[in-house]
Amino acid sequence: MAEKEVASLWWIVWLRAIAPLILGIFLLGSPGMTTVVLVTFVGAFRLIDGIFSLVGMFIDRSAWGSKLALGILGILVGIYVLRHPIWASVLAGGGRLGDRLRPVQAAAEIDYGWVTL
Repeated sequence: MAEKEVASLWWIVWLRAIAPLILGIFLLGSPGMTTVVLVTFVGAFRLIDGIFSLVGMFIDRSAWGSKLALGILGILVGIYVLRHPIWASVLAGGGRLGDRLRPVQAAAEIDYGWVTL
């Protein structure tokens, strides 16, 4: 029974192989836009993860202090990244600011409507 269940999940292995290839093609074709989209997904993940951390604090009261701190920090980071995805991608890279800004300069010139510089 367990072998059939594992065999039926072949598509997960295929997805883990194909997804990075597709991402690489997008990064080669449009590095600025792809970077902004990826950073936006990370920001949404941090925001949702922070909310779940706060909810988890009320469900399981063990280590509530760290859950509270991580929840608040996750929400704040998520909101910042969603409001400023270009600057968040520059700051997350570290190093010299000029070197980090060049790949996303093209994306900064495009009006996304929700990006404020």
